[in-house]
Amino acid sequence: MLPAKPHMPEAACPQLTVTPSFHHLCSHSQVLAPELEKVADHFEERITFMKMDSDVETEIASRLEVYALPTLLLYKDGQLITRLEGAFPAKMLTEELEKVFFD
Repeated sequence: MLPAKPHMPEAACPQLTVTPSFHHLCSHSQVLAPELEKVADHFEERITFMKMDSDVETEIASRLEVYALPTLLLYKDGQLITRLEGAFPAKMLTEELEKVFFD
């Protein structure tokens, strides 16, 4: 299971971080959850995954301009580099993270 952690200040973010923003009642978030678990297992120690419940962290979600659920926020060296909105299969997410972080 992905750790539930409040958003860390950008300076404290690990080198490569994916923060999925979700809501437990959102059907797309429920579809993404098991796929994201597979992706997190695949990248194990290369990428840190932290989830954020936008219903609990409303102020942070607003500050980060999270308007669609689920939204994956991709950070590199503490800087937000891109976001992915919607639910995707594990294979597609893995390919996208490889492209964004490692190409």
